[in-house]
Amino acid sequence: MSALQAGEPVHLTAGEDFDPALSDAAVQDGCEAMIAFPLHGAGRLLGVLSIGASSVRDLDRSGVALLKELAEDLGYGLMSLRSEVARKAAERALILRERAIETTRDGVLILHAEDGAFVIRDVNPAAEKMLAMSREALVGHTSDVLGVLDRGGVAALDGALGSLRESVLELEGVGADGASFWSECAVEPVRGEDSDCVVLVIKDVTERIRYLQQLEHQAHFDPLTGLPNRSLLDDRLEQAIITAKRHQRVLAVAYLDLDHFKRINDDLGHRTGDRLLCEVAQRLRGVLRDGDTAARQGGDEFVVLLPDLDGEEQAYAVLCRLQQILTAPVEIEGRQFFVTTSIGVSLFPRDGDEDETLLKRADIAMYQAKAAGRDAIRFFTSEMNELVQDRLMLEQALRHALGNGELSVVYQPQVSATTGQVIAAEALLRWTHPELGAISPARFIPLAEELGLIERLGEWVLRIACEQALAWQAAGTPLRVAVNVSARQFRSENLPERVAAILEETGLDPALLELELTESMLMGKVDQAEEMLRRLNGLGVTIALDDFGTGYSSFAYIQHFPIDTLKVDQTFVRAMLTGKSGVAIVSAIIAVAHSLGMRVIAEGVEMEAQRHQLVDLGCDELQGYLLGRPVPGADFLAA
Repeated sequence: MSALQAGEPVHLTAGEDFDPALSDAAVQDGCEAMIAFPLHGAGRLLGVLSIGASSVRDLDRSGVALLKELAEDLGYGLMSLRSEVARKAAERALILRERAIETTRDGVLILHAEDGAFVIRDVNPAAEKMLAMSREALVGHTSDVLGVLDRGGVAALDGALGSLRESVLELEGVGADGASFWSECAVEPVRGEDSDCVVLVIKDVTERIRYLQQLEHQAHFDPLTGLPNRSLLDDRLEQAIITAKRHQRVLAVAYLDLDHFKRINDDLGHRTGDRLLCEVAQRLRGVLRDGDTAARQGGDEFVVLLPDLDGEEQAYAVLCRLQQILTAPVEIEGRQFFVTTSIGVSLFPRDGDEDETLLKRADIAMYQAKAAGRDAIRFFTSEMNELVQDRLMLEQALRHALGNGELSVVYQPQVSATTGQVIAAEALLRWTHPELGAISPARFIPLAEELGLIERLGEWVLRIACEQALAWQAAGTPLRVAVNVSARQFRSENLPERVAAILEETGLDPALLELELTESMLMGKVDQAEEMLRRLNGLGVTIALDDFGTGYSSFAYIQHFPIDTLKVDQTFVRAMLTGKSGVAIVSAIIAVAHSLGMRVIAEGVEMEAQRHQLVDLGCDELQGYLLGRPVPGADFLAA
């Protein structure tokens, strides 16, 4: 084998040197001797040419020389053939690569290092499209023309090209339309003997970047209003505290709650509520200083951070201006809404030096602003902690009040304005705690609504009132009993079925039951409200509209509802003694109500002068302390 590698022919004798696989066949064909000629090409052994003979004598020198020359020619031809095959394979591979580069979505540019710069020597169609430049505008020019890829210029890209190292850059560019786009630029250096070149592959990653930005935005901003959410607020509050400590400045944390927003949201629908929240957010952005933060906590609650203050007075001034801006009427779909806010404020470092403490104490102060009558600003004080503890205790007590027998129902008479005879009674819920004593409905009714207990309490009052009216009827005095229905009850689809079930269980004549609603319940989804009223009316009960004039309804709406009784709110009754306008308003309400076939009851009658005026105006029934205070059902007939 070594002789073949060296290029020399090798003589073989049958039986000894032949390959075992060929030995029998060669002898059978009369071959006793063989000579093998190496086939060389480019210094490598490509194959072997073997010639057999009947004897060694037949392989003379002249013949061997001729065969050796033939072997050399065959080696050369074989080498040429292999080179041609390799060349064609290389051409096919090159064409395939060119087609791949031409059709890929990624932009590909080939740049050569020339005289200290990188000159573009080739580009594919994707690069032309991505850069919004023709091949002619690119080829032959330096990398300076690639500035469109990076709004900061070509410095970053040139740095990557000049390093001649593999690298990947993520760049933000500005397109011809002014819109931002993002690209991922991969730099692939190719070093050569004469010069270096770089393959620059540009991938459009705009959609991916925008998706990630959207996720980032959603993680830190409220999707409805666009304001920072609780997560971003926590970060900013933490940083604001650090800054305030460093510079020894005051930081204010204000907790804002929109007054009566729940009523608007429930009555007019979430779409109206959402638009109102967006308007509030827009106003907050417009009034706050640079560096302030307004965030949405959820629902109708917002938090405002006011850093870099001199003290409480400056915080109060900013919040008063904010409150004034929010109070301006908001118009949505042709309706005007007047929004007021209850604002609670805590100050760093006076009220705490941790974010959770400041937020909690601002929240506590906000509830005190609500307790003070709403539309108010209250700064946290240490006494407020005691009030919070009282509220928590009240919550726990209310949850157990019904089961502990602490709740009761009292009844206030409604009398005929002309005869003075008691013809009905309004059922009123009362709570007497064994330790706290009598608790005002103004305190526990809103609390019951917040805790989700109002439906359970409302149904309990309805049942007790029906049982009491049945007892009065059995005693020979059939009286109509009026029961208040909460907004949550009214929105319940099965309210008519629950009322019907209680009437059937107690055996009370439906004509002796009147359900009192507030006008705000009817003004939201009018069609649904009208349908609910007709279902209730179909039971045989009467419907009364309570506190008329305090909301945002009008006779234009009310005339479409099956309402039997209109109750004039006590604020209008009181105003009758203060001027002619008060009398005129009550007179107009009574006149229009009568024209619509409604009975009119005046609430809050406490003075004889009021009673006389109401009788003169034609009011049907009167209710108030002048005519009787609320008493237990067992004492009502004797009162």
